Amino acid sequence: MALSAICARNLIFTSNSSPLPVPLHNEQELKAFIAQGSETAFTTVFHHYRHKVFTVAGKITGSRTLAEEIVQDVFLKLWIKRQQLRDVRDLDAFLFIMTRNECFSALKKIAMLEARDVRYANGTGEISLPPHAGMEIKEYRKMLADAVDRLPAQQRMVWMLSKEEELTRENIAARMGISPETVKQHLKVAMRSLRAYLMQKMDIPVVIVLLSRFL
Repeated sequence: MALSAICARNLIFTSNSSPLPVPLHNEQELKAFIAQGSETAFTTVFHHYRHKVFTVAGKITGSRTLAEEIVQDVFLKLWIKRQQLRDVRDLDAFLFIMTRNECFSALKKIAMLEARDVRYANGTGEISLPPHAGMEIKEYRKMLADAVDRLPAQQRMVWMLSKEEELTRENIAARMGISPETVKQHLKVAMRSLRAYLMQKMDIPVVIVLLSRFL
């Protein structure tokens, strides 16, 4: 594994979802490195901007869950289209526009789904939805779901209760009849397993973004 890949992996998975203490001294250089496929440069930018993107998305959508998904979409698309960064002058403004557009797209999709439900209820048929622009993102999320399905039964249950239902360790322990410490260990091992599986399937920056909301 390349040194840059090892650095990127260590930076994301040893932090506790807080921004890296690395100022963006040379944004132009970072953008150039990302455009060339530097995972370390991407990791630095991701940690520097992820909380700002989340805050903007939360204010626009009014939904924490939707904001978390938009953070994923923004940075996954940033990596997928990384070569375009060579033409970006202001990364902060660029990410703001990306975030705003993702928010409007998500809200529009929700409105269209609600309209479809109303049409079904009225017996007037179905409206056609535009194809999702980010098929790669859907594929990435499917890989994550597949990775979760591969976990041992008890680990998978703990993971789902914690990450999907957002239960506390104590509530999970009470529901499953195990100790909170056992819950903690299951989550730790599950994260390690998911990380190892996904790193065999996709670029490290994609793994960083997919798992960041669970750290």
